[in-house]
Amino acid sequence: KGVMLDYRNLAAQLYLHDERLTVGEEDVSLSFLPLSHVFERAWSFFVMHSGAQNVFLPNTDWVREAMGQVRPTLMCAVPRFYEKIFSAVHEKVARAPWLRRALFHWAIVCGERKFLQERAGKPLGKLFELSHRWADKLVLSKL
Repeated sequence: KGVMLDYRNLAAQLYLHDERLTVGEEDVSLSFLPLSHVFERAWSFFVMHSGAQNVFLPNTDWVREAMGQVRPTLMCAVPRFYEKIFSAVHEKVARAPWLRRALFHWAIVCGERKFLQERAGKPLGKLFELSHRWADKLVLSKL
């Protein structure tokens, strides 16, 4: 269950990440997968290559606390990690009062719309920018 990865493979990964992601010295990555995991190792090389800071956790039990302390701007993780976060957030929202649930869903729609507009290279518009700023301030920045 092993694959030989040579220098050209690693260089290609760095090139493709550079092409798709804007990462710089102001970014912080949180790493909790073992460095023997090729996904984490390749990601860590990219973080160092980009000049960003990489915070390593020796214990996966500390991830939740570290997320609040480190406030990573980017990270790589296996899909199960993101599924757990998604489920926990949605369970908490489901128990919230109706107004808070409505606010959450409105903010998510704003975030999705902003992402799609920016990806398509379309301008956001002044009213939508204001709307998204409020969504970010009230909900999105807290996720």
